[in-house]
Amino acid sequence: TNEAAIMIGPRISHEELLERFNETKSENSVLFCAKVGDRVVGCIHAKQCGEGVAEFGLMAVDPELQSRGIGGKLLQAAESHAAQTWAAGTGRMMVLEVREDVYAWYHKIGYRKTGETVSFPPWLEITRFPVHFCVLERPLP
Repeated sequence: TNEAAIMIGPRISHEELLERFNETKSENSVLFCAKVGDRVVGCIHAKQCGEGVAEFGLMAVDPELQSRGIGGKLLQAAESHAAQTWAAGTGRMMVLEVREDVYAWYHKIGYRKTGETVSFPPWLEITRFPVHFCVLERPLP
């Protein structure tokens, strides 16, 4: 799946991505990557964001390799790290409200909408229409 119908351009800038990489130099942030050979084919960012809560984001898998379990393995690695390293009992993420296909996948593995929404920053001007994020949470194993 992809967000071409929603986004005008890249969802994250090079500067923002570098900022996320720099965050991983701290103990409360980590970026997991999946590789096939020497090629990175997927990633997920995990961040400790409060007592007992870990936030997951920037999850992406090469569209040609989706539906092969890569995303699930990345999320599982991030959740395990959060539970074991940060003693996180809750996993949290934000999903674009219009991405019901993505929400259905997260729902299947136990994530639920909290009722909280967050506006996508309109000043970024990268969406074709105004969108919001739905906040999802689940207890970590």
